[in-house]
Amino acid sequence: MHERRGASGWTLARRALLWGLSVVVLLVGIGLAKEERARRTARAAFPPPRRLVSVGTHRLHLHCVGEGRPTVIFESDLDALGSLSWTLVHADVAAETRACVYDRAGVMWSDPGPGVSDAERIAEGLRELMRRAGERAPFLLVGHGVGGAYVRVFAGRYPDFVAGVVLVESAHPDQVARLGTGIGSDSEPPVWMRPIAAAASRLGLSRRMRSPKPGAMPKEVYDAQHAFLPISSLAWFDERRQRARSLQQAGAVTHLGAIPLTVVSVRPRTDQGRPVAGLSAEESRRVRASWLSLQEELTRLSQESAHVILGEEAGHYPQFGRPREVSKAILETLRRIRADDPPT
Repeated sequence: MHERRGASGWTLARRALLWGLSVVVLLVGIGLAKEERARRTARAAFPPPRRLVSVGTHRLHLHCVGEGRPTVIFESDLDALGSLSWTLVHADVAAETRACVYDRAGVMWSDPGPGVSDAERIAEGLRELMRRAGERAPFLLVGHGVGGAYVRVFAGRYPDFVAGVVLVESAHPDQVARLGTGIGSDSEPPVWMRPIAAAASRLGLSRRMRSPKPGAMPKEVYDAQHAFLPISSLAWFDERRQRARSLQQAGAVTHLGAIPLTVVSVRPRTDQGRPVAGLSAEESRRVRASWLSLQEELTRLSQESAHVILGEEAGHYPQFGRPREVSKAILETLRRIRADDPPT
């Protein structure tokens, strides 16, 4: 009698487990289907502004407008904005010369790419993109945040293709060692999290966690990047996994010769302001002051450098907070290049 009850109990447990698994599979299936529909809707609502260029294994979205030389190439920070990061600056620069924004592999309209996503691979991919698109060197490279490390590596690897560099609130190779937790020293996610990130991407979980729009960001930019966020988030994860390596690669480029270089940074708040996550207000103030010192050090990369310091209200994305001033710094660098080597 007890054996029959035990067997019956085990049967009920198995049925409950199978029922639970069936519910999970059903919910996952519904989530995948809803996300696939959402992605189709996003592509229809926000088509690529320009063309998709094949670089062999995948396609990258490239948006070039304007005429003149040298061509300005914009590189975005380690985020999901991609080419949209430069929306308020692109047209101003294109009024003076040819200007190109693009999306790195897996971000926004670009296809995912193979291999690691470190600075050297990204620099190689950008060089191949420009070659296949028929864009002529030399280039004036503009890099924001970790994008500054990427263009630094590009300039080190392909000096003959570079006419000048503008670093906007750029990452510094020693920032983690010098600033510690204030800059996110433990922020590289472990490799075991990638399957979780991939599942979250396919299920569109980030689409369901809509954060408030940053005040300086145009609504159309915010809406587009949010629509593509589940797609871009996996590329963002992979790049973030390689951030320490990318900064190390950038640190190996110790000098850029005498090419015109402009460093654009933001003055830290004079008061204690809003604390950096995990730090006291006083520690936050010191981190911000140290960040400005790191920006000043970046000017030593070239014998022909300038440092433009914007007001604290510009924020870490001054191309949104103070786009005219960022455009002015880029165009002034362009004029310095043309003064040294007038375009033909």
